[in-house]
Amino acid sequence: LAVFLVSVIYLSRFKQASHIALHTLTWKPLFLTSLLVADKMWEDQPVRNKSVSELFPLLSAPDLTRMELWFLLAIKFNGFVEPKLFTVFCQKLLVEEVHPVIDRRVRESQFALKLVRVGLPHHPESFPLGKEMEKEALAAAAQKEMEKE
Repeated sequence: LAVFLVSVIYLSRFKQASHIALHTLTWKPLFLTSLLVADKMWEDQPVRNKSVSELFPLLSAPDLTRMELWFLLAIKFNGFVEPKLFTVFCQKLLVEEVHPVIDRRVRESQFALKLVRVGLPHHPESFPLGKEMEKEALAAAAQKEMEKE
């Protein structure tokens, strides 16, 4: 969860530095790249570019490597996320409400249907974790990051 949240922070940095808008053609490769960079920065055993490109064939391994370098240059290789920034980011997420249309579309998506097939809950109160469990998970991730410092 922490890597995912850090990737969103990195993506925000990239967007501010590059002035590239996130739209239907750019959001997937940029998010995938930010997730890869966050994984490499924050995990002891990060995933390899080739594995990511096999899992998400949106980009080939060489393309992903080029995107990664371009992304890092744009954010000036600044992979550090201050604990306070991470905590504030998590706190903002905890109070956000999901728009009903987005909530409905996510629950009706092919991804959600696959989750249901593997036995994960599929009702409003518990998709995918339930509101209270989601808040607890975000708070725990923020606390864990604070303890690392």
